[in-house]
Amino acid sequence: MIAENPQELLKELEACRTARGLPRRKLAGELGIPWESFRQWFGNRQRKPTPRRDYLAKIKDFVAVCRTELGGAPVAAAKDVVAGQEIPERAERIKHLLLVLESELRFFRDGKKMDRDVFRTTLDSGDVGYISSLLGMLGDEDQFKRWRTLTNYQFNHFRKERSVGR
Repeated sequence: MIAENPQELLKELEACRTARGLPRRKLAGELGIPWESFRQWFGNRQRKPTPRRDYLAKIKDFVAVCRTELGGAPVAAAKDVVAGQEIPERAERIKHLLLVLESELRFFRDGKKMDRDVFRTTLDSGDVGYISSLLGMLGDEDQFKRWRTLTNYQFNHFRKERSVGR
């Protein structure tokens, strides 16, 4: 269930925004909310203004879509979670994302060469290899420590794409 409390809803909006890597100003524009209003909700004030009812409806819709993408689970705002409590939820989220990923990859596995060519031109093979390697190494702590010592690759492809569009 989506939060009814405006401040809780804003926390979840912020977590969704962070998960998607969207700048606040861009998200405000996508939601059709004036930047000045949006900015005030996340400022350092003691008492933050409450979003208008029509803005809350837009925020609820966005959070609902974000939750759907994450399998219906609430998106935890890490700074508001007691240390360690979010770890099982994060592991479950990764589990869900892997199930979705496997399903999507099956399409390319069973598809045509042309489909796989689109896949190859869309994704950076270095990033794919890094994620695959990281997932494998997380299964064993000793291997993970060695891998981490030897690996200096940073997942960058999508960050580069986003910064080009700014």
